[in-house]
Amino acid sequence: MSPEKVTEAMEVMAEAQREEPPEGERPRPCDVLVGHVGAERQTVTVTSCGSRVIDALTDHGFYVRVYGGGARVEWREP
Repeated sequence: MSPEKVTEAMEVMAEAQREEPPEGERPRPCDVLVGHVGAERQTVTVTSCGSRVIDALTDHGFYVRVYGGGARVEWREP
């Protein structure tokens, strides 16, 4: 993802973290890794978060690929 899309994803996750979790879900911290691959290509991996963060990302057009203990956040141009 571009640095601008990484920033947008981080803002979406931060806003979702401020919301109350869905009924029956305990509050969870949101742990995120941003890896630098190239000048215009960075990766975002979420290692821990509540469902509201994943929902918010997908609502804003991000593709979230869940695997093992984490989730890779991607942006795909329409």
